Amino acid sequence: MKKFDITIIGGGESGYFAASQAADLGAKVCLIEKGNLGGAFLDSGVFTLRKILTTLGFYPSRYKVEGSVEIGSELDIQKAFEKASILKQAYSERWKINLKEKGVHIETGEGSLAGSKKVEIKASNQTDLISSEKIILATGSETKHPETIPFDGKTICSLDSLGEFQELPEKVLIVDGGAQGAEAASLIRVLGSKPFLCEQNSRVLEDEDSEIMDFYEEQVRKKRLKIILNKKIVSIYKRDKEIDVSLDGGIKFPVSKIFFGGVRTPRSKALNIQTSDIRLGEHGEILADEKMETSFPGVFAIGSVTRQQRVANRNYEEAKVAVYNCLGKARSLNLDKIPSIIYSDPQFASIGCHFENAHYKGFRALGGGSIVEGSDENGKIAQKGLFKLTIDKETKKMIGARVVSPNASEMIPILHLAFKKGLTLKDLSNLSFGAMESIDPIIKASREILTDLKTSR
Repeated sequence: MKKFDITIIGGGESGYFAASQAADLGAKVCLIEKGNLGGAFLDSGVFTLRKILTTLGFYPSRYKVEGSVEIGSELDIQKAFEKASILKQAYSERWKINLKEKGVHIETGEGSLAGSKKVEIKASNQTDLISSEKIILATGSETKHPETIPFDGKTICSLDSLGEFQELPEKVLIVDGGAQGAEAASLIRVLGSKPFLCEQNSRVLEDEDSEIMDFYEEQVRKKRLKIILNKKIVSIYKRDKEIDVSLDGGIKFPVSKIFFGGVRTPRSKALNIQTSDIRLGEHGEILADEKMETSFPGVFAIGSVTRQQRVANRNYEEAKVAVYNCLGKARSLNLDKIPSIIYSDPQFASIGCHFENAHYKGFRALGGGSIVEGSDENGKIAQKGLFKLTIDKETKKMIGARVVSPNASEMIPILHLAFKKGLTLKDLSNLSFGAMESIDPIIKASREILTDLKTSR
């Protein structure tokens, strides 16, 4: 029987990160994946669209100004998607090569738990058993179809299949997609379709700062992207080439395709959880603590099989925490220190808590903001953004930040570093990174809060 220090079941983004990290730390690693490496991450429609537009030079950027010419007509959609398929395969092969170069043993098959420190691998007509000191479950999740919606995989699909169509739909409705839906809608708009974004909640991102979300939604709407909030689908009627959609409140309109985000179902059934007394949540998710360990000692769970949002930075951090704990190096997951980015147009980036929810985490918060001015290659202001900073009143340390801007992703690494270093309000107000314009809003917001403090004394 083959023996390993760490065995990872699932070769999606989380599983890949875990295998790579474990190998770097000197562990003997086995990764089990029944399909191509990359899983749902590489197969997701958002990834496909992003790679198409990035590769062809059409990705939404800071240089894209309001009223700019639509570029959908310039694309050969079928060739673009064919190229994306080749890219996905190339990424998967690159991942495999990277892991093999690090000494990771890769098994093709379906992995499941087979008792304490044992994993069963089923492939074709063969079943193997391996021994592993620690096990990490990273089998991901899939969209749960609403029972009242007639999914057909062609005109009514899950958001995961967004990148599979071979022709450009004229009008697309994305339902309950959250962050991924917002990015998908922006990408579809750049391709030339007319997107509608429908959410049952009162905001695109329900738990976010209200002012920043108002600004974000306003800017997105200026890009000719229709946002419909607080609405549910009442009825769907399929015609020859269109679907008539009715929302509560009497809203009706035709679309070419509908993509649902919504609730996701963790892929935990095939893991043979019942043999290991691993606790599951009400949706079938695997419950894990801040060390990413399940209720069964030595078995860890990461990624969306725990029902967390599918965000690259979080997947990486969860993988890192799980691997370190597998190797006896204590680590805990701190969600507040994980940055999040939506690559929509404009972009939205965040880290830590925001002013409105800081008191729930025991902070007395101070808040300040500033306008972000995104300029094009000629120095002309192309689009304004908004930056908000949250400071703990007692320690004067940064506890969170939010930014809506065409180049928000350029600001978040600086904010992430400031957060990790525990910079104070005074530190932030004195930052100097030469001529980097992405640092200006941080300095302005910090000085605004300092001024308010002095005035209130």
